[in-house]
Amino acid sequence: DNRIITQTLLTIHTMAQLGIFQLLDYLEDVRVLKLLKNQPDAAKQENEYGETPLYYACIQRAPVEVVDALLRAWPEAAKQKDEYGRTPLHYAQDRRYGAPVEV
Repeated sequence: DNRIITQTLLTIHTMAQLGIFQLLDYLEDVRVLKLLKNQPDAAKQENEYGETPLYYACIQRAPVEVVDALLRAWPEAAKQKDEYGRTPLHYAQDRRYGAPVEV
């Protein structure tokens, strides 16, 4: 059906235009990894709440590969503290419900 093909192409085009935070929202891990490979400075962006992609990835329970790529792109992100003095590692631990966090 042509409508399904058109909708699929529109979805693919839309996903290609999304920024790193939206890709993390949609769990588009492969696209996040490609984005970081081509544009490592994307790891330094901040959303409207002042969160870096590493914070957001930890909050969203992103796969270890995504967190690793974010850390490789901008290692200093691990030291960033929010207004409560918490680092991304704090959020990773909270969101994993006490399970060990790989560092």
